[in-house]
Amino acid sequence: MSSYVNNCLDIYGLLVNPFDPNSLQGWHLDANQQYQLLTPNEQGQLWCQRLQLWLGTWEGEIEGKPAIWLRLFDSEGNLILLPEEAAEQARQQEVQARQQAEQAQRDAIPRLLAMGLTIEQVAEALGLSVDEINRNVR
Repeated sequence: MSSYVNNCLDIYGLLVNPFDPNSLQGWHLDANQQYQLLTPNEQGQLWCQRLQLWLGTWEGEIEGKPAIWLRLFDSEGNLILLPEEAAEQARQQEVQARQQAEQAQRDAIPRLLAMGLTIEQVAEALGLSVDEINRNVR
């Protein structure tokens, strides 16, 4: 994240109190080499023209350290995830997808049996063992 913030900082001046999430202030160097105060959006974020991203404060935990952090947000105001956060989100989505697939299999068992398939046929169709089918029938 720091390289993104540094790219934004080379034409901006920022001031933030790390204990106050509403304290972010910023200035932009204009064409006349004069700093102009940036107007924050409703969330208190400042627009970084060079990155086409918002810079704002975010209260949370990074690397086990709870604090108020400077973070980047997309043009709609959504938090840009750090690589570790994106990996964790992907892992959670994978777990959720696997659980949904397993639930769909369990939900299909009584429907397939009601259609007249044998337990063995249902097991083969769903790629499960006969024991797994029997456990879900009870």
